[in-house]
Amino acid sequence: MTSSFVKYISTCLLVVAVTASCTKPGDFGDTNIDPNNPSDPNTALLLTNAIRSSLSSGTGAVTAADPLLYVQHLSEVVYTQASTYTSRIFDYNGLYNGPLNDLQTIINLNTDATTKSKAYVLAGGSNANQVSAARILKAFIFMQMADRWGDIPYSAAFKGIEDITPEFDRQEDVYKALFVELKEAAAGFDNGASLTGDILLKGNNTWWKEWAASIRMTMALRLEKASTATAKAEFADAFAAGDLSGNNHSVFYQYLADANNQNPWYNNYIIGKRYDYAISEKMVGTLKSLNDARLAVFADKTGAGTYVGMPYGLKSPPTGVSTGTVDNPGTVSLIGSTFRQQGSKAAVTTYAQMQFTKAEAAHLGWIAGGETAAEAFYLEGIKASLEQFGVGSAYATYVAQPAVVYNAGKAVELIQTQKWIASYLGNGYEAWAEWRRTGFPVLTPAPNAAPVSAGQIPRRQAYPTTERDLNTVNYNTVIDRQGADELTTRTWVDKQ
Repeated sequence: MTSSFVKYISTCLLVVAVTASCTKPGDFGDTNIDPNNPSDPNTALLLTNAIRSSLSSGTGAVTAADPLLYVQHLSEVVYTQASTYTSRIFDYNGLYNGPLNDLQTIINLNTDATTKSKAYVLAGGSNANQVSAARILKAFIFMQMADRWGDIPYSAAFKGIEDITPEFDRQEDVYKALFVELKEAAAGFDNGASLTGDILLKGNNTWWKEWAASIRMTMALRLEKASTATAKAEFADAFAAGDLSGNNHSVFYQYLADANNQNPWYNNYIIGKRYDYAISEKMVGTLKSLNDARLAVFADKTGAGTYVGMPYGLKSPPTGVSTGTVDNPGTVSLIGSTFRQQGSKAAVTTYAQMQFTKAEAAHLGWIAGGETAAEAFYLEGIKASLEQFGVGSAYATYVAQPAVVYNAGKAVELIQTQKWIASYLGNGYEAWAEWRRTGFPVLTPAPNAAPVSAGQIPRRQAYPTTERDLNTVNYNTVIDRQGADELTTRTWVDKQ
């Protein structure tokens, strides 16, 4: 509370003592108006905010460091708590109260008969287009939440004071509901007014439909071991619908050359002068072993003109190891400059990622073509990734190497290793989920892993303490059902 506001209150109280009012009788000015809950909400702004707050900042951000450290794209140089798995509890309340609430508000306003025809609602696009886009982004957020925590409040969410202690839905049931949600949402777009406020897919209905099918395919593959029959059927259906059509339809969050919406790695290195993250020794070693031209994009050179990855999961850097600075490189490589410009984009779902997803599905026999199709998708994924990072000319030489040539006997390892490389500094939660599912590439846990992780790379994240303290009955129920609220507990999708 500012001093001027305190002063205003004091003055008003003094006047009340003399005149009984600071305003005319019955006139309370703006006292009963909530500035954070306008009577005519702008749905275009709600969509913009939901995209930004779910993808670029906060607990759901695609640039979140923790999953990138779990999968060893990066190593911490100092303050190594995340890469030694010290952090156990992760808060999802910001997702429910922020982007998910915004998206549900868009859906409500565009389906309620009393608001759907209002000018302030239709300014965001046709009712159908707004509802479909909101449902797709909402489903994407819930998918990642289910992948991170397991069972989550879903069907009982957004009931406000009607249910302030929601039950947890089983991860299996959340997945089932999301398949339906995504399919219905994609079918719901119409030829009416295009979306406004869409800073993700530019109001392009076709692009939204492609992304919805891509999310469905991603989810289906995630169920490979947990529910194979469902996984196969859902994948085939989504594949028939058509996923991302090319590199130009990859889904990126575009940061801006603006202090209010700048890339977090730029903020870390350039603004904060913090050099606590470097490319990992695992990533550099893998790229070197494959003579991979992406190394020069993924990493800066050291002061000696070489590429050196930072050892992973140490309590402190070894003697003589230093990142230096952007202008004065040290002995290990910083994140490549492509990823740390003020307006650098961050990958959400890429065309390359989906090619590898289809390659594995073909290998599993879920779609037609067998190993011939699997190899074609695998090679297209590599080509797409090399082109995405500006080194497409290296393709022919790269794929001719024995370590890269497709081999059906090692299909999953080859596909997943290339998907792991292609996802560098992109959607870390997706890379982490795929590593948990397949075990590839083979990663060694942090040598100084915190006891809370039992020496393992985390398999999930623990619920916020608000669930334990304010939703105790349902929290205890889900723990009894799912397992201990620990990093080591495998969720339904992850159980072998």
